[in-house]
Amino acid sequence: MGVYPLESLLSVRKYREEEAARSVKSAESDVKAAQEAVDARQSELQAFRLWRADEEERRYAAIMGKPCTIKTIDDLKAGLSQLAAQEIVREEAVDKAKKAHLQAQNQLEGARAAAKKAQKETAKIQAHKEIWAEEDKKETERKEDLELEEFRPVSRKGAEAEGDDA
Repeated sequence: MGVYPLESLLSVRKYREEEAARSVKSAESDVKAAQEAVDARQSELQAFRLWRADEEERRYAAIMGKPCTIKTIDDLKAGLSQLAAQEIVREEAVDKAKKAHLQAQNQLEGARAAAKKAQKETAKIQAHKEIWAEEDKKETERKEDLELEEFRPVSRKGAEAEGDDA
């Protein structure tokens, strides 16, 4: 049996298929990490919202029923505005994490498509190799049969009658 003429191409295709599979695993890991980041940001936001409600109540309770100056009220408003701004920052962090997660999912889909394409390309060459191997086997058997026919024994009548046997 001979050496498959496209063996180097097949090895390149197998390498590409393995590389594509590694890319899929990496992309899956990135999606998982991005989802964990989204969950963490959402958890932080929820915790902050609960804390903020309690903090606002505490600050209002601190000035309620007491005489206070305009400056004290302005400070209260400024503090509440800062809390609102901090909540907005956390909401933006959640949105950013969601966008990163979406991007990671898109990259995963692309990696899966590339892996599928690489598998198809490898399968094509593999199928060709199988066909080639079968044809090569038949050709080898045919050559062996021809060799056996060439070494046919001479008939008992002698070399003169050899032409009659054929």
